[in-house]
Amino acid sequence: MIHVCFGFIDGSGKYSKFAGASICSIFENTKSKVTIHLIHDNTLTESNREKFIELAENYRQQIQFYNLETLKPEKLQWIREQLPWTSTSFLTIGTIYRLFIPELLSTEIDRAIYIDSDTIVNLDLNELWTLNLENKPIAAVPEGLINGGNKIGSLANQYVVKNGIATNTEYFNCGILVMDLQQVRSRGGGATFLNRKSNFFTKIPEQLYSIKFH
Repeated sequence: MIHVCFGFIDGSGKYSKFAGASICSIFENTKSKVTIHLIHDNTLTESNREKFIELAENYRQQIQFYNLETLKPEKLQWIREQLPWTSTSFLTIGTIYRLFIPELLSTEIDRAIYIDSDTIVNLDLNELWTLNLENKPIAAVPEGLINGGNKIGSLANQYVVKNGIATNTEYFNCGILVMDLQQVRSRGGGATFLNRKSNFFTKIPEQLYSIKFH
């Protein structure tokens, strides 16, 4: 069984269709059994939830839902207080939801793939699922490689590198992640993982995330 996680908010009720397209592309191209783990909040409507269930049933796959408003209300409120810019930025609080993966998924699940909801998958995910992580907790692509070799990409990327928060090779794109959940948990995963990664965002000036897409 391949475990794939998504995390998003859907304030307009229209973003679910992008996640649906991404999930559909996984089902179309992956021969193995897949369980989708959808991390959300109260913005996911019952109608869209039913559509996700129908999609999974049509492909004879599985889907599970994790409503953070119900499961982790205190932590969700803590994030909103720590990172107030998530209510106005193009990087919404949904960006943080992937950090809940180690503590939300059953401890019987030792690996997960995270995929951004606007991503179309055109390969069999077994290629990622069987990737040798060489005893590392997470596999990702450095942001610099995506933005032209060793070039520094986004404003946030530039700030992080310039101020020594992380090197250009350490600052990675988190749109697709392969996570060894056993490794993450053994290194203080769960709440500690969430706190550490959330604290990283507090080191970056809010104005770097202030651009709002319409």
